Amino acid sequence: MIAKILGRIGTAYAAKNDLQSAKKYYQKSLAEHRDAAILAKLQATEKAIVESERQAYIDPAKSAIAREDGNAAFKRGDFAGAVKLYEESIKRDPSDARGYNNRAAAYMKLMALAEALKDAEKAIEVDPTFGEFSFRPCVGEILKLGAL
Repeated sequence: MIAKILGRIGTAYAAKNDLQSAKKYYQKSLAEHRDAAILAKLQATEKAIVESERQAYIDPAKSAIAREDGNAAFKRGDFAGAVKLYEESIKRDPSDARGYNNRAAAYMKLMALAEALKDAEKAIEVDPTFGEFSFRPCVGEILKLGAL
């Protein structure tokens, strides 16, 4: 009985889009009585929390700053540092192909050819019209064959 009430409170919080409170009450409900429906609601709520946190992290302005910092590190020859900064740029704006493109270039300098190829392909997938990276998959394949 208590588990049902706690589950309903969690559902009410989920309807109000207060996901943290909904998660708390779903967990309390499951502590009282394991129910598959409440467990499914808890898992869906946790996924929604993760997605909302990911969406809140996206900021194209901060992505541009991280990308420029990565470019500076790349020019200094700090390719590992550039990769980290380009990763931050990609997390901040995954719809910008330039982050993938630049990280592919840094991976190529580090001779991490498989990663460079993946990033070049991802950049093409994100924006097929951006011409700067169109040669990178070819270079990656050539280097990959040469490494065999």
